[in-house]
Amino acid sequence: MKRNLLVFFIVLVLAAGSVMAEDGGLGLDVGLELKTPNVNNADEFPLVVKPFVEYENTFDALYVFAGLRVPMGLVGDAKAGDDVRVDVNLEFEFAYSIQLAAASTLAFGLWGELQIPVAPSDQDVLLPLMPYVKFTQNMDFGDLYLKLGVPIAFLNTPGDEFCMGLDPLFGWASTFGLGIEVTPHFLFLPDGVDTYAGLTALFMYGTGDIYGELEFNLPSDFDFGLSIGLYLQYSFKPFTFYIGSDFDGIGGADGVDVGVSPYLGFKYSF
Repeated sequence: MKRNLLVFFIVLVLAAGSVMAEDGGLGLDVGLELKTPNVNNADEFPLVVKPFVEYENTFDALYVFAGLRVPMGLVGDAKAGDDVRVDVNLEFEFAYSIQLAAASTLAFGLWGELQIPVAPSDQDVLLPLMPYVKFTQNMDFGDLYLKLGVPIAFLNTPGDEFCMGLDPLFGWASTFGLGIEVTPHFLFLPDGVDTYAGLTALFMYGTGDIYGELEFNLPSDFDFGLSIGLYLQYSFKPFTFYIGSDFDGIGGADGVDVGVSPYLGFKYSF
């Protein structure tokens, strides 16, 4: 089953790449990322290696993205010589845009990520999906957009029910490089209990070859603390280098340690 899914995804990427190449470019990135899961936890293996290949392009009204990532690290206490953990993550996104007026666009899309545990293989195969619709209005000061996503999570275990949510994203892309996105998260559980699941605020800025992001995640229960993500990249074609860090549990309840997970990587674009 896992092999069939992997083969299907690779064939899909190659077919999309063939079509896009005829439209003027490959849109292919190959890279490697190194990440420390948590520098404040001495029991965890200090490094996860993640090679990846990504494909992204558009032609006419269709947008296509496909990514293959293989994170590799150790499970549990590295000092005890535990087994290596290897996963395969297959991410994809398709969107089709319709021009409603001279300054208005409506897009219908689907995002998903197939998460396959390779070693150890006793974990569930996960397939979160998110169909969405996005409306964009062009203004003199930039683009305003509303993206309504419905995340759905499936487990590969018989008898498990899927859960779903609602993510209304409000965004602004300025004419001078600044972007802001705010997304409240709502979760609908199988037992009929609906809940507010937190808020994400993303700030983006790009100028020339430099691009950066600052992300805040506010949980519904602040005992878990605030999460902050920092990201900065520099590009000089065909190379891109990036560095960042995730901070978890900031300002949480007593006993909740702050997690610090720095990472760096590079990619080559074809």
